[in-house]
Amino acid sequence: MPQLALPEICRRISLHPPYFAFLDLHDHDTRGVHGTFRAEHQTGYELGPVCAGELIRHLATLGSCAAVLDETSTPTYYLGTKGRLKVVRNASPDDPQGEFHARSEVLFQDRKSLVAHSTVARGQYLAHFHCEYQALPAPVFARTFRHYHASPSSISSDSPYREPIELDFGMPNDDVLIAHSRPTPDGRFAGHFLEYPSWPASLYCEAVSRVAGRLLHYMRDEEVRFTVARLDIDALRLMSASESVTFHVRCTSASKLLSRYVFCATIQRDDVVASEIELEVYV
Repeated sequence: MPQLALPEICRRISLHPPYFAFLDLHDHDTRGVHGTFRAEHQTGYELGPVCAGELIRHLATLGSCAAVLDETSTPTYYLGTKGRLKVVRNASPDDPQGEFHARSEVLFQDRKSLVAHSTVARGQYLAHFHCEYQALPAPVFARTFRHYHASPSSISSDSPYREPIELDFGMPNDDVLIAHSRPTPDGRFAGHFLEYPSWPASLYCEAVSRVAGRLLHYMRDEEVRFTVARLDIDALRLMSASESVTFHVRCTSASKLLSRYVFCATIQRDDVVASEIELEVYV
């Protein structure tokens, strides 16, 4: 499989390191791409070698890479609008070392949209991600989000994505828990995007997992670790990195007999909803 030039692919998809974190990319065929990455996010109370939010970060990125294999591709922003992650086989015990092998293929593509399907594996671990995107050419994106424009911040060699977003938690109320993000420093979302720093939907997922985990501890009256079975996300609005957001998480289904729990989350700024997430886990 021909190896692809990472800087050129980053230019075409308008995503850059450190958010873009593939070690290599290979052209699998005219509509598919293969890449490898190492897990860097903290998994918190999630069992497994990689957290669901980080999987969505890399697999959504890889899907956009599969869309720009044509050398004539112009810079385009691929904004994920809807996605479903399913973990088919988990791995135990946890093993944070080693490379994950991911593959994406384009299922549908036109000037304004993209649909891609991705799989990721390492050893016994296997998951897949189906994602729909809105495609915005760079000039259109710049006009639409001109109020997000900021001077590019200097990029450190240390990835900010190794640390979770700082949250202030409220008190659990029956089956509901609310958390608020703290103001984020410059460079917190480095690479997403260079001159229009914005909240990645993948970090919404990561934060929701943490809030759901804390709510789960409250409901069971004990600290437990859990395995993500499924995560559905609707990304409704791109939020500037300068905005603080609120995570409203509710447990909508709880079965101690089956050890299965479903959480629904709304991420918003004031009355503006940025994203909605449904997370299914088992203990």
